[in-house]
Amino acid sequence: MFLFHRRFSCGSGSCNFSHPQIFFQDGAKGHILAGAVEDGAKGHILAGAVEDGAKGHTLAGAVEDGPKGHTLAGAVKDGTKGHILAGAVEDGAKGHTLPGAVEDGAKGHTLAGAVEDGTKGHTLAGAVEDGTKGHILAGAVEDGAKGHTLAGAVEDGAKGHTLAGAVEDGAKGLTLAGAVEDGAKGHILAGAVEDCTKGHVLAGTVEDGAKGHILAGAVEDGAKGHIPAGAVEDVQAF
Repeated sequence: MFLFHRRFSCGSGSCNFSHPQIFFQDGAKGHILAGAVEDGAKGHILAGAVEDGAKGHTLAGAVEDGPKGHTLAGAVKDGTKGHILAGAVEDGAKGHTLPGAVEDGAKGHTLAGAVEDGTKGHTLAGAVEDGTKGHILAGAVEDGAKGHTLAGAVEDGAKGHTLAGAVEDGAKGLTLAGAVEDGAKGHILAGAVEDCTKGHVLAGTVEDGAKGHILAGAVEDGAKGHIPAGAVEDVQAF
């Protein structure tokens, strides 16, 4: 479905419109970048990529043939729900494996050169993870349950993701360095502040809907939508 959106920016109570852009979305709750095509529901697709499964994430130039899978450019995925980088091999179900890595557990994420011996765990190169469902970068320490902690970061909530130098005070939230997140399950890029729950906001943006993802300079007026910078998505139209 061809959709013509006009780019605009709002400030001081007024909006400035510029030239329209074309987006394609025929599924609900999807994340689409300009020039991408989405034919499944709840999928995330980068420009120039093709997604043929439901709820899948596919990067440009990649092919995804299973449901709910994430595949990076140039990679081939032959399992379900797995994340594979180009040149990597995934031999387990629901597993994420980077090039040259070995994954021996279910639903685990392992970076090159790392070994994961627990289930559902994520381990970066040079790190060792001996607990379940944890994500640890080399030289980092994880002291919370089901948490993701990058090197030099501190995580004080359960199931949270925190980048180095950032502070996360909500549950299940992802916060980039220099950002502050005060809501639950939110994703915020550096310099942004999010005061509603489950939202994703990039620096300098404003989010007025629930569970929405907005890129810098964009405005989202619908729920659960992801919009690239400068674009406007009215999910009500789909």
